Amino acid sequence: MERRKGSSVEQEDTLWQHIADNHKVSGGIEWIASYVYASTIPTYILNRERKVVMCNQKDLIDEIYRDQPTLLADFRNAIHGELTCTTITINDGTIADVKHVPLKVQGEVQSVIMTLHDVTDVHQLQAELQMEKTHLYYSQQIAKVGSWDYDVLKDKMNSSAYHYYLYGFNDKQAAEVESDWFFNRIHPDDQERMKQVVEHTFCTGEAQHVQYRIQRINDERTLTIESDIYAIKEQGQVVRLFGVVYDITEYDQMRKELNKQNERITNIYNSLNVGVWAFDYLNNQVTFCSEGVQHLYETPTEAFQNDPFLWKKCIYPDDRQRVLDMQAPLHVGQEINHEYRIVTSTGKVRWVKDQTIPKVDENGELVSLMGIMLDITDRKLYEQKLEHSIRHDRLSKLGNGYYLEETFQKQVMQQQPMALFLIEVQRMKEMKESFGYALKDEVIQMIARRLEKGFPAPFILARISDDELVALVKHGSDEAMVDRCERVHNEIKKEMTVQGYRLQISCNIGVSFYPRDGETCDEVLQSARKACNRGKESGQDRYFFYPNSDDAICFKQIAIERDLRHAIKFNQFELHYQPKVDIQGTLQGAEALIRWNHPELGVIPPSEFIPIAEEGDFIIDIGNWVIAEVCRQLQDWSRRGFPLCPVSFNISPVHLYKQHLICTIKGELRKHNVHGKWLEMELTETSFMNETLVNQLAKELKKLGMKMTIDDFGVGFTSLQYFQRIDRDKVKIDKSYIQGLNEGKGQNNIIVSSIIQLSHDLETKVVAEGVETIEQYEFLKAKQVDELQGFYFARPLPVSQFEPILQKRKVVHS
Repeated sequence: MERRKGSSVEQEDTLWQHIADNHKVSGGIEWIASYVYASTIPTYILNRERKVVMCNQKDLIDEIYRDQPTLLADFRNAIHGELTCTTITINDGTIADVKHVPLKVQGEVQSVIMTLHDVTDVHQLQAELQMEKTHLYYSQQIAKVGSWDYDVLKDKMNSSAYHYYLYGFNDKQAAEVESDWFFNRIHPDDQERMKQVVEHTFCTGEAQHVQYRIQRINDERTLTIESDIYAIKEQGQVVRLFGVVYDITEYDQMRKELNKQNERITNIYNSLNVGVWAFDYLNNQVTFCSEGVQHLYETPTEAFQNDPFLWKKCIYPDDRQRVLDMQAPLHVGQEINHEYRIVTSTGKVRWVKDQTIPKVDENGELVSLMGIMLDITDRKLYEQKLEHSIRHDRLSKLGNGYYLEETFQKQVMQQQPMALFLIEVQRMKEMKESFGYALKDEVIQMIARRLEKGFPAPFILARISDDELVALVKHGSDEAMVDRCERVHNEIKKEMTVQGYRLQISCNIGVSFYPRDGETCDEVLQSARKACNRGKESGQDRYFFYPNSDDAICFKQIAIERDLRHAIKFNQFELHYQPKVDIQGTLQGAEALIRWNHPELGVIPPSEFIPIAEEGDFIIDIGNWVIAEVCRQLQDWSRRGFPLCPVSFNISPVHLYKQHLICTIKGELRKHNVHGKWLEMELTETSFMNETLVNQLAKELKKLGMKMTIDDFGVGFTSLQYFQRIDRDKVKIDKSYIQGLNEGKGQNNIIVSSIIQLSHDLETKVVAEGVETIEQYEFLKAKQVDELQGFYFARPLPVSQFEPILQKRKVVHS
């Protein structure tokens, strides 16, 4: 027994100590109870398990009623005869059911009995069960999964909330639904199948999976349901059927739509003129082949699915290794596009264009391939025909100039010495005019066939112009080449009958050799043409080899052509300077004129090598060298203290149109620290065919401080037109007019006077070139020409002889 301490505790210490010491109290339990109830403080009696077996009313009132006003109300109601029951939660979390029972004597309440029953465990179990139900409800709602349970013996069905929801029920309606109703809402087309599944599960106890449709009651929508049905047995008998249902309506709609899309895509693939395929690389399996693949290979698609490497076996043998080597980029995720040949099951050879697209995983490993194959056989055949037409002459069926150049380069790459035969058929123009095009064309065709006999194994036979044919062969001995010329010459000269006419064709043959007579196809061909021209010049119908060492003029031309390209490299060019003076003989400028100091031929004037240089782009190299050398010389004179004068130089039209000339000039001026006012450019009338380009050049030159001169003025019939439209600073009268001057008489005098007067009226200075006599000088002096140039004052001089004139600034006529 224990007690709650209060104000009167000390009064009872002796009694409680006695009870504690002796564990007994005389007078029995009645005395203890009377004391407990009589105590003025809350008092408990506990048993050995420390459970309360007796307490006074003060404890109940103070400990329970104080914090539970509802109980106090229940107590008052019980006093008035009402039985009450209330569930409370005590401060320590204990849940209890509290009942108040009134005890009546003769109809009146004499006392109230209050009982307290601990129901904490029951409430916890109920809360957990409710939580499980809540979890199950929301899980089914989220996962769109429901369930039903059919009691076979009671013919009663219980369903989850979501199962009811699928049918369109609310909770109130669900309570009123019979089990047969669910079956009747199944789509009529699916009821028999559903019935068979349920009966099979009931009879065999085996779980079944079934898909069916149901019709909701609230909106008449049709849902697609999947269900797993299980049998529950007791003592070997099926007593319940349990089903789990899934709403797959959206999935089913998506699946149907996907199937439609796949069907459309497959139809598109099958209707296209392409083959589409897919390959599972990890499982080594062809997963898709369109009908285009079947048509392309003439092989059923199943054959590729059964043999994933069949496509390799179908590759044309000559292409197989190249195609297999092309597969490597796929393993690193790179797409490939290539073209190759295949052999169909019927033996046909077809060209295909194959685009293969790889798919790799997050680790970069190849997992699958997809490919598109296109039959390009027709295109390839067309390309081959086009390629043949590009490289061949339509009439003779021989190669053309383009094919000749291409073949020549291939042999050069293989360092193969070659002989080139140029066959020029004589009097083709006369034949065409006399007999017409048709006969001339037949003659060409017959000559082509005869050439094929004369050259049984050439690198190429070609027709490069109307009357020129070429044979490129392997270089043999001189005797072999002469014998070949004899046979071809004699073959062509044989009489032929064309359209009833008996004809005998004559020709000249020129022969040149690579690399002896040129390094390029054009050079070797030009050498053969020069050799051929010797036959025409001699009037002989025969063959000639290049060069002919008996002809000194030809030898010099050959030497010039051969050595020109090395002249700059070996520093063989030199500039001479011819003074320009005013009418008092004062130096006004100079013209830089190029000379070639050939180690064997001596000094070669520009008139002999410039035309040859202009046949190729080497004239551009010469022009750039002249610009650089003039700038260098001006810099040298400036450093050595010479007074400078403007220096003019000539530019070839080829240079003007093919290169960025102004960039070269700017670069040399900057490199040698020379101002543009010391340079003058001379252009001939040939350069003015593109007036826009020339005028743009003149503007750029003026920005640099340079002047531009129209050279050889008066030669062309359109000179006055150009004079009007071209922006210029000076005109140089052609020396042919100057040399024709004769004491103020004749047409030349009038023309020169007019040019000088017109130029001055247009504020353009005039230079007279080619002054060689005192009479010419006196005439020009009287006409107030601005500058004079010619042998009368000085020839073109090397630098060492020109420098005294540059220093003195005065020229005395020679």
